Order: sequence, then C-alpha cells, then structure tokens
Amino acid sequence: MKLFLVDNDKVYSYDDLLRDINHRSYYCPLYKTDNLYEYFLNFLAGLLSDQSLTLIDSDINENEINALEINEVNIKENINKPDFDKIEEVVGKVEKSLSEISIFTSGTTGQPKNVQHTIATLTRSVRINQEYSKQIWAFAYNPTHMAGLQVFFQVFLNTSAMVNVFNQTRQNVYDLTEKYAIDHISATPTFYRLLLPVEKTYPSVVRVTFGGEKSDKKLYDSILKIFPNAKINNIYASTEAGSLFYAKEEYFIIPTSIKEKVKIIDNEILLHKSLLGKSENLLLDDEFYYTGDLIEWHNQEDGLFRFESRKNELTHIAVRTKIKVKNQ
Repeated sequence: MKLFLVDNDKVYSYDDLLRDINHRSYYCPLYKTDNLYEYFLNFLAGLLSDQSLTLIDSDINENEINALEINEVNIKENINKPDFDKIEEVVGKVEKSLSEISIFTSGTTGQPKNVQHTIATLTRSVRINQEYSKQIWAFAYNPTHMAGLQVFFQVFLNTSAMVNVFNQTRQNVYDLTEKYAIDHISATPTFYRLLLPVEKTYPSVVRVTFGGEKSDKKLYDSILKIFPNAKINNIYASTEAGSLFYAKEEYFIIPTSIKEKVKIIDNEILLHKSLLGKSENLLLDDEFYYTGDLIEWHNQEDGLFRFESRKNELTHIAVRTKIKVKNQ
C-alpha cells in the first residue's frame, strides 16, 4: 500500500484515504484539530463537494473566532460526490473543485485577515510530474497556513507522501527523518534553527526549502552539514498571494512571468491585485497591494534582493489608513 501520511505514530495509506473519502461524514469549518489525517479528510471532502471552506488559524483565540461569526456547517447533508475507484480519480476531481477556501490569519496588524482562494491560486506553485510520486515530505507547517496548504497540495496532487513533524521535538524530527527516509523539507528558518547544533548527518534529504522568515548563509551552511546531499531553495509566499518568488539560498529575483505585476517602492514589495486572493480587507493603491515586506538590494541592476524584515505594525497600519482615505 502506498504511503500518504505519518501522523503521531500512525501510518495512513492512500487506500485508507480512498476508503474514508468514500464512506465517512465530514464537517466544516476546519480549525484546531490535533489529528492531521482527520483535518485533511475534512478538507478534501469539502473540495470534492464544491463547498465553501473556512480554515481558521490555530493561533486565533476563541474570542477572535466568535467575533468572526462563523457558524459550523455539517456538510454531510449537502455533500454530492461519487464513490471513487482510484485515488487518481479523487486527485482529478479536487483539481477541478469550485470551492472557495477562506483563510484567516492573525497577522501583525491586529485583526484577523480573511482571504478567499481557489484551487487555482492555492496550487499556482505546485509542480506535477510522475517522478515526484516517490517523494517523502516533512510536513512542518501549520496546516491552516498558506505554506502548509501548498506542501499538502504538492504531496497530494503527485500522490507522494508526507510525515508530520509540525511542533515535534528536535529528536523526533531526526528520528522520523531517518525512519521514513524523508527527502524533502520545507520549513521556516526557526524550524531549522531548532535542529542545531549539528550532531549527525541525514543523507536521505535532497531538497531543503526555507520560507516565511529572514534567513542567512550561516544557517544554510549549518543545515547543509546536517543534510549534506540537499540543495537549498528559498521561497517567498504570503496568505494573500501564495508562492511567488524562489531563490537559490538568500537572493531572490522577480520571475519574468509576473514582472509587470510586482513593484518595489521604498524597498517594500507591492503586488498587483491579479496575484491576490479575494478579500475586502486588502486595501489597494492603484490596483497594487502594500505587503509590508521589506527587501534589501544585493544587485539592483540584476534585480537581486533578499527579504530584510516586515514593516512594524504602526507603520503598516498608517500606510493602510492612508490608502483607505485616498480611495474614499
């Protein structure tokens, strides 16, 4: 049986997933679950029935959730899906899902932000190839976050495997990497720093991706000592737009395909509305969104830069307020 997910010492195959998708009931919205397998069952069931789904960041407290006035929906009464014979049929149906997926995050600017995505925007960066079906990914992100969803889709759409290492101890991460021969890891620099100091090498890992925070060459060099066969990528993604920029180590360049849709003003990244999910909370200035992410030029002539920091909360609120007043 082909491996789908290892979660809390339990091993789930794609046969398990197929069986449970065909025969179980599911509930939405989805948040604060301790069982990653159940979470993704709910998620897939909603996508298969073209339901609107709400994924609430587990960092949001109960008072904030109540303020959002989101009512739990029992979608088993509305679900309309066929029985599937093969997991590949499930994958094909998910790719064509008409669901709108709302993601709430507790960002640095205070009130939780709601952004609506489609399968197209969530899977923009997914690479699909038959050879990827053999990959085994470490799942190191919160599953309600954009980064977690993108790792899930990279795995699921290629029917590859993942091992849950989110919020695991350093030793558990190492033990799971060795036991299941994990070969791909995508995580924050904070996650990688928790793996230090270097004590042992894990040659099964061939790709390491950094995302979500500022990182540096010193950390890359340390991680390469732990995973000596790995190549390092760096990724820029946001809740509003998904994955957009990639880099070898720390220096990014704006891809030609979206060059006209990205601006850098006063060292801040601005994104055109066509790159964003839908949200009433995204204030635009001449159709561009101020992300609050600040860069430092390495070589402006060649377009090479690295992410330096985020604008502090008060500065970012001030900019948003200014845009709101201008648009009124």
